[in-house]
Amino acid sequence: MASANTLLESTATLEAQALPCGLSQAWIDALKASNVATLGQLAYAVTMPGVALTDAAVQTFANVVRPAAVLTVAELTAFKRLVFEAQTMTISSLRLNPQAENWPVRRELPSWRINVSGFGSVWSVGTGILVI
Repeated sequence: MASANTLLESTATLEAQALPCGLSQAWIDALKASNVATLGQLAYAVTMPGVALTDAAVQTFANVVRPAAVLTVAELTAFKRLVFEAQTMTISSLRLNPQAENWPVRRELPSWRINVSGFGSVWSVGTGILVI
């Protein structure tokens, strides 16, 4: 099976994902003409991955891609599904990235002391605390 990065960078994958979602060939061609030719590009075109898609955001994006066209309800849902799938694949790809094994960076904090005046006590925290 191809890696997620390869699928995200393939123009053929965009079309292969868009047609089952219900997006028409005219919209697929308009995406490609607007230089949104891959799922990786589409993942960031409307909203950042992980940010909920709104109808207004999809409508705005569609108006940029095809200014004269009006989205039907079916096309709107097809767009939302396709963008959701592109964003999900992108997030999955980032999580599976081999460079991610060194993330999060862990570092040890130095020990510190708090002297609470008036209470006659000292609180201290030793080393070994990890900050992620």
